[in-house]
Parts: sequence; structure tokens; C-alpha cells
Amino acid sequence: MNAFKISVAFALLTFLTACADNSNSMLDQDSTVAGTVIGLNLGNELVLQNNQSNTTLVSVNGNFSFAAPVANNESYSVTVLTQPTSQICTVLNGSGTGAMVNLSITCVPVPYIIS
Repeated sequence: MNAFKISVAFALLTFLTACADNSNSMLDQDSTVAGTVIGLNLGNELVLQNNQSNTTLVSVNGNFSFAAPVANNESYSVTVLTQPTSQICTVLNGSGTGAMVNLSITCVPVPYIIS
């Protein structure tokens, strides 16, 4: 009977250790830097850049993502590298630290200056 209790305790301890290890691995997972573009004119393109190296071309309104993820503890900084023709696009939530990165890019026409 004593051997049975020891076996059950050992199995339970092994199970709890495995669960703890799996929960920590969730913290180490990478996050996709992604978001939504609105207001981009049909036929226009913009190039977004993350951390001055990772770029992505966007040519339609809607969802986009960068190919390279960031670690949950890594910083991200998204900017517009190339503006579309006759439009200005701005980034909302463009910088921070990884984990559930969700950006918003809004494009508007370049304002005309009347003199």
C-alpha cells in the first residue's frame, strides 16, 4: 500500500512539473506583428518597416502582417518606409514590447494648400 501511495505521488509530481514547464513555454513564444490598413486608395502601395529591417508591402485595405515575428519581450517599432502616391499614412500603436501586437494604419489624401 505504501508503494502505491508513493507511485501516485510521483506520478502527480511528474504531471504538475510538466504542466508548469508548458505554461512557461507560452511566455517564450514569438508574437506576430500585424494590423489593419484603412483608407488606402485602389492601386496604391505602401511599405511598412519594423525595427528598421523587417519590411512588408501593403497594396490593399484590410489585414497585414510582417513575416518575422518578435519575441514577447522584444521591442517593435513600425513606421511607414514608403508613402503611397498622393496619400499620407500614419501608424497607431506602432511601438511597444511584443505579445499581441495589433497595429492600425490610416491613410488619407495629401491636403492641398490653396494660396
